[in-house]
Amino acid sequence: MKAIKQTIGVDVAQDELVCSFGLLFEDLSWQIKARKTFGNHPSGFKACLKWLNR
Repeated sequence: MKAIKQTIGVDVAQDELVCSFGLLFEDLSWQIKARKTFGNHPSGFKACLKWLNR
């Protein structure tokens, strides 16, 4: 099955950022491929951006 869209979701809370990466397929099914939590502070932002760029 071919993926037709990539999505990134970020839930921002007071103490943390919860990020997820998912795929949407041709049949409109979806799959979460990765999920990670980062601290809500400057070094957490940098780590989040590094993770997302991979």
